[in-house]
Amino acid sequence: MWERIKGKLSRGKITVKIIIIQTVIFLVLNLSSVLFSSHIIDFQLINYFQFPTELSEFLFQPWSIFSSIVSHLTLDHFFFNMLFFVLS
Repeated sequence: MWERIKGKLSRGKITVKIIIIQTVIFLVLNLSSVLFSSHIIDFQLINYFQFPTELSEFLFQPWSIFSSIVSHLTLDHFFFNMLFFVLS
């Protein structure tokens, strides 16, 4: 399975690459949320991906311009964005 995914990432279409990357980010963010709610970790990873509301926070998180686009927490949000992405 991992070999197939690595093959798709190395020689697949850009659409497939983006979907795989966004799927991994979705799974990591949701795992982080579960671990946080179970008190196993003491920070929410999504805070590093979301666009900050304060300019002073943004200065220390410039990547959030792009990472906020790919951060999805609910399955329906993720599914419909991927569907839109594939159909466009």
